[in-house]
Amino acid sequence: MSDPKSGILEATQREIGRCLAWDRGEEPPTDPQAIRESPAKYAPPVYDPFAGGGAIPLEVQRLGLKAYASDSNPVAVLINKALIEIPPRFSGQATG
Repeated sequence: MSDPKSGILEATQREIGRCLAWDRGEEPPTDPQAIRESPAKYAPPVYDPFAGGGAIPLEVQRLGLKAYASDSNPVAVLINKALIEIPPRFSGQATG
């Protein structure tokens, strides 16, 4: 049985790819790999100037988009750095 969350994520990425293709006057991507790469290649970055705990930048990054965040609270900045900058550095590495 497939995970319903991954289905929602794929549907969201497909819709983002469709909208980006429409904006460029092209056909939307149909290949799963192209659907995942399309947002990172064509979508503008998302900036959250009052990121707080980092929920918006984290979800944006999970969709494959580039995320930027800032906050005036140094604790929130540290939390955002831990959520947004560190995990991509170690993604794909074996654990243990």
